Amino acid sequence: MAVAVASMNPVDTAGAARWHRVTWFIVVLAATLLRSIALDRWPGINGDEAWYGVNVQELLAGRDVFLQTGIGNPLSPVHSGVLLALSLILEPSGTLLRLPEVILGVAAVALAYPLLARPLGVRVAWLVTLLLAISPVAVAYARLGWDPSGTPLVSLLALALALRDRPLLSALACVAGYLIHPTNVFIVPIAAAAWAPFGIATFQRASGATRARLRTFAVAGLIMAIPLAGWMAWRVAQNPDTTLPSVRMVIDRVTSPARWAARGWGFVNLVSGVSTTSHIAAPLADPVAAAANTTFAFVLALSLLAGWPMLRAHQHARWLLAGMLAAFAGFHVIAMELALQPSLERYGMFMFVPMLITLAMAVDACTTRARAVGRLAAFATLTLFGAMTVGAYFYPIATRGGDAIATFRTGAVEPKLAAYGFIAAHSAGAATRVIAEDWFLYWTLRYFAGTSGPIHVEPVPGGSLPGGTRPQGAAEPPLPPPARAYVVTYGESPYPAQLDLGRPLFTAFDPIGRPVVQVFAAPQLLR
Repeated sequence: MAVAVASMNPVDTAGAARWHRVTWFIVVLAATLLRSIALDRWPGINGDEAWYGVNVQELLAGRDVFLQTGIGNPLSPVHSGVLLALSLILEPSGTLLRLPEVILGVAAVALAYPLLARPLGVRVAWLVTLLLAISPVAVAYARLGWDPSGTPLVSLLALALALRDRPLLSALACVAGYLIHPTNVFIVPIAAAAWAPFGIATFQRASGATRARLRTFAVAGLIMAIPLAGWMAWRVAQNPDTTLPSVRMVIDRVTSPARWAARGWGFVNLVSGVSTTSHIAAPLADPVAAAANTTFAFVLALSLLAGWPMLRAHQHARWLLAGMLAAFAGFHVIAMELALQPSLERYGMFMFVPMLITLAMAVDACTTRARAVGRLAAFATLTLFGAMTVGAYFYPIATRGGDAIATFRTGAVEPKLAAYGFIAAHSAGAATRVIAEDWFLYWTLRYFAGTSGPIHVEPVPGGSLPGGTRPQGAAEPPLPPPARAYVVTYGESPYPAQLDLGRPLFTAFDPIGRPVVQVFAAPQLLR
C-alpha cells in the first residue's frame, strides 16, 4: 500500500542515492558530535544517572540490586542493559554513565531516514532526520544517562515499523517504551493508528470466515486489554508524580477549554526545547521562551493548514493524527497538572517523535502546494532548533557552568568528580566516611567511590532517600572504623553553617568563579 505523500518520487537516481549517503553520514557525524562533546561534564552529573551506575556496580559485585527506581518505576533493561555491557569494558566515569544514551540517541538519527523514507517519502524522512539531529530536546536527552532518554528511539521504531506494516515488531517497540517509562504507554494508540490502514485493508481482503475469526480475536483481545490497561494505570499511579486524578478532576479537565489549551501548549513547550533547556542549562527569559514557543506553534499550525488538503487525502496521515489526538486526550485526562513543566517534561516524551513526524509530513505537503511556504517552514524550524541547542543549551553551560539546579552546574572538571578526587587524595587511602548533602551528591559520590574502596558515602544522618540506599532486605557491607570524615555540600548550602564545619577544605568552581560543590573536614563524625 502506498503511504508516501504524492509529491515524493520513490525512484532515486544513482547520483542522488550517493548524495543521500554522503549527506546522511555528515548529519549522523554532526549528531554524534553534539551528543558527545564534553559529555562527562556538560551538564553536571545528575544523581539519577549515578543511581543506575551504582546499581550496575552492585550487580557486578554480586550484591542485591534495585529492580525499581526510587519513585517506583520498573528498571528498564534498555538503559541498564547497555550500561552493564559497557561497564564490563570501561572504567567508571561520567562519560560511561551517559554513553548508552549517546548510542541510543545517535541510533535514532541514523535510523530515521532508512526507516521513514519508504513509507513517508524521502523529503519527510530527511526533515525528521535533521530535526532529530539538532533538536535541543533530542540532544539534551542523549546527554543524560537515565531511562527516559531512550524514548525517542523506541517511539521512532514503534511508529516506523507500524508504517512499514510490521505490527508485531512495532508492538515490541511499544513494550520497550513502556519499560523505559510508564507514560510511554501512550505510544500505543499512536502506533496502532499508524498501522490501522494496513489492518483495515487486510480485513477487507479476508474471506467471510476469516473476518469472523478476526472479530472473535478482536473481542477477546479487548476483553484481555481491559484488565491489562487497569494494571498499567495502577502501575503508573504508584509513581508519586503520576497519581491518578479523582473523578471530579477528570470532569473538570474534560470540560475546561483552558485546560486543554494549557496541556497543548505544554507539548509545544516540550518540543521547542524550552522546558528541557530551562531545567538542565538555564531558565530562559520569558520573552525568549515565548518567542521560541510561538515560532514552533506558528510553523506547525501554518504547515498543517497549508498542507491539509494533501494530508487529508492520505489515510495514514489522517490515522496518525487521530492516534496522536487520542494519546493527547488520554494523557490530558490522566496526567497531573504539572506533568510537562521543566524537570517533569519527560512524562510527555512519548509525543516528541510523533510531533516531529507530523510536522515533517505537514511541511512536505505544504511544500508540494506552495514551495516557498514549505521551505520557509522547514528553515524556520531548523533555525529555531539550532538556536535553542546552541544558545539555550550549550552556551550557558559552557560559559557559565549553567544556571539550572545545582546538580547540573559544572566547571572545567565535573564538580562532584573534582570533590571526590580531592577526598581520595586527601584521605590517602585511609578508611573514610563521606556525608553527602542530598540525593544527587550521594549517588554520584558513591558511584565514583565504587563498591570495594576505602571511601564509604552516606546520606545526611537522619535523612532518607527515595527508595533507600540499598534494596529492601539488603544489609550494608561491613566497614572498618573510619580514620577520616568529610561532608560534601553545594556551594551555597546552609548545611555547613548548621554543623559549624568552618571553612571548606576544597571548593569546585564554575567558569565564572561561583562555588558549586564544597568539601569540609568533619572530625566530629568520627566519634
